[in-house]
Amino acid sequence: MRVVVPLWLAMLTAVSLAPDRLKFQLGTKGAFHRADHVIIFVITGLLFCWSASSVRSRVLRAAGACLAAFVLEWMEAFFYDNSVEWRDVWVGCLGAGLGFLLATILHAAHNPAPFVRK
Repeated sequence: MRVVVPLWLAMLTAVSLAPDRLKFQLGTKGAFHRADHVIIFVITGLLFCWSASSVRSRVLRAAGACLAAFVLEWMEAFFYDNSVEWRDVWVGCLGAGLGFLLATILHAAHNPAPFVRK
């Protein structure tokens, strides 16, 4: 994960700062824009939270994924001289939260509590 997360963030940054023409070709602009944000940040939240050993650590990492959503939107606003799309930030945070939830469920499924018998 030490390699995957930075590569994932680099790819997200590249796509976020790509010209609109390329974004339309990739399908990240248009009718599925919000759904793309949710899916991308579910993956981001899952990647951030995957290797965390405690719920507290997963919460902090999910907060980091939300911060990434904000930073990417701020960078877009800065480079393209427009305003921050707060709805995209919130949708990204929703996706990160879902990624956190998925990571927590998967962790619990693979590591049952010590008092649970198999």
